[in-house]
This record gives sequence, structure tokens and C-alpha cells, in this order.
Amino acid sequence: MTFTKPTDKAIINRMAENFLKMKKLRSRYGTLFFMSIVILTVQCIFLIVGGFNVYMLEGIVMNFLVFYFGTKKFDSPVAQYVLMAANIVALAAFIIWHPKSELLMRLGIVQHLYLALESYLFLRIGAQKKELSMELGYPYFNELAAYQQEKKEYEPEQRPAEFAPEDPVSPKEIAVPKEEMPYRRQDPAALSMDDLDVDAAIAGQSAQKYESCYNASERFSEQYMRKPKIVPEKTEYDRDLLYKNAARFKRFRLIQTGIWIIDIFLAYIAITDIFSLLSGDFMGFFKFFDLFGVIVATIVTVTCLDNKNNIKCALYAFLATGVFLTVVLLDVSYLAYFLILALQMLVTYKLSDEDKYLRAQFGYPYFKENMIRLQYADNSYHPEHAVNFRSSGMDEI
Repeated sequence: MTFTKPTDKAIINRMAENFLKMKKLRSRYGTLFFMSIVILTVQCIFLIVGGFNVYMLEGIVMNFLVFYFGTKKFDSPVAQYVLMAANIVALAAFIIWHPKSELLMRLGIVQHLYLALESYLFLRIGAQKKELSMELGYPYFNELAAYQQEKKEYEPEQRPAEFAPEDPVSPKEIAVPKEEMPYRRQDPAALSMDDLDVDAAIAGQSAQKYESCYNASERFSEQYMRKPKIVPEKTEYDRDLLYKNAARFKRFRLIQTGIWIIDIFLAYIAITDIFSLLSGDFMGFFKFFDLFGVIVATIVTVTCLDNKNNIKCALYAFLATGVFLTVVLLDVSYLAYFLILALQMLVTYKLSDEDKYLRAQFGYPYFKENMIRLQYADNSYHPEHAVNFRSSGMDEI
């Protein structure tokens, strides 16, 4: 899409701002989704352990309603206010008519307090999403989406049969038979276009084309059979910068290795706690959250370096999960455990910027002169950003 109007630059800047806002909204939705899954898992555990009690069943239904209306009915603030009021009433009911188990009572109070807060957050996010839905290019906010929204006419690639043009008439059908031309003149120099033998002309021209194509194919086949000559390309680069990037890459790998070692240690602690507590009481089931959190943190650290929004989502989700499990189970170890995972996400967020910088540098991922010469010799290396350090070519950077 080509922009020509003076206001098009302002439109592009506005879409860039809306694109960043949309990324933040998706990160918040992802955090709330993760927390809803955690609360649903805890509710299902207590539903089974508590003998299919109505307290947890009511909380599961309310959890589904809050998440459904928060994501699908984001443009309906009345529904969010109703759900907030319903959760506050349910919280008060738990205080008045609480179950005999103190653990169930504490969980019921915390779950409705969180669901009321989640409805309020969905209300805030829904207002922002509704505002963005009225902007040009929603929900992608790029030039292609804006063009498709502004386009008023659509021409399909395949036209219907009734609108298709007629088949072209062949020259043979256009040619007039010789017997219908009694006035045909025999002088070749005086022949007009109507008197030409079209069939013979087409046949002669086709023979010439075939001969030229055959000769060209022979030339191409000869060139194809030749062995390619590998000519090493001499590249110019800043060696000092290459050595600095090599040191930064080693430090980057060292930090990643340290994170993986910490994850293995945390996973070992979680597995040990699970087996030690399962033999005593059902509280050992909740240690599965520690193991699940370590697995998620490791996956995010390895695969999401190019997506900072997922890292933010995991950071907020780990903090919220640690606080929730600590309040419900009255065990500070959950808060400490998930706080370590949140700090890991913070370090991963910093590593994302470092990874982005290193990928854009010359010589990635080896940053060694011998490897660069070897890759250029077999023509297998294509840097993402090649910089010409000659003074005459600085304008081409």
C-alpha cells in the first residue's frame, strides 16, 4: 500500500501506537487466562477432595462466567458490574454460612475476592479494547489491515463464467478461403493482408521459434553442466567489534546455562516435596504447581526470547500465583518459590534485548574469523546486517 496524502504519516504513527497498546492488552489477557487456569485447577482439586461440595462447584461456575464475559462480552460493562456484585455477595455468604472446613472457607473467600478483582480488570481492559476496536487496522494495526478495511470494491481472482470474455478467434477462422476470393491477384508484391496465406505464415514463424528455443536450450544446458567456481569473498568488518560481540555472546550463553541449572535444581526440589507429602496428606498435590511453574519458566526462557509480551505475561502470572497459593494454603514457601521464577522472567526479559542485539551483528552466532571465512568459502553465510566500512559506501548503511 502506498501512502500519498500528507495525513498518511500521522495515520501510520497512530497505527504504530495502537499496535503497542494491543500487545499490552494481549499480555494482560494472557496473564488473567493463566490465573483462571490456576484457580480452576485448585477448585477441581478441592471439589474432589471435599466430596463434590457445592462451594467449589459454585466457584467453578463463577470462574467460567467471569472469564467468558471478560473475553467475549468485553463491550458490555453492565455484565462486568453484575459479576463483581455477585462475587462480593458470594464472599459475604461464605463468611456467614461457611463450611466446616477452614481450608474450604478460606479458599471460598479468596476465590470470590479474586474473581471480583478479575471482573474489575476485565472491565478496564474491555474499555481499552473497545476503544481500539474503533481504530483503523484493528486488531492487527498494520498497513495491509487498514487497506483491506478501506477497500470498498472487491474483484475476485476468478470471474464468473457469464462475465468471462469470449474465447479469442484463431487466425484460421479469420482467414478467408481461396475459393471465395475470385478477385485474388497473383502478383506477390501486390498482395494485401486479406490475400496472405495465414496458415503458411504461422507455420513458418512457429518453426523459427522452435529452432531458436532449441538453440537456447542447448546453450543453457552447457552452462548448467559447467562446474561452479567457488571464489572466496573478501569481507571487511570491524575486528574489535567482532571480539566484543564474541565476549558478549559467551556471557549470554553463560547466563542461560546458569538459569537452566537453577531450573533443574528447583524441579528436583518440587519432585522431592511431591513424593514426601503424598505419603502424608493430600496437600502434596499442590506441589505440582511448583513443578508446572518450573516447566513453564524453562519453556519461556528457551523459546520466547523474541516475544517480550509472553515474558511479561509469565512474570505477572508467577507473582499472582505465588500470592494466591500462599493466602489459600497459608504456606510462604509457594510465594518464595514463584518469586524466584518471577525473577527468572525478569532476567529473561533483559536477555531478550541482548539476544536481539547479537542476532543483528556481523558473524552471528560464532563471532570467529575462521568460521566466517569457512562460511563465505562455501557460500553458506548471509549476515542479517552487512555493514560496509569503506568511506565511499557509508551512505549505503
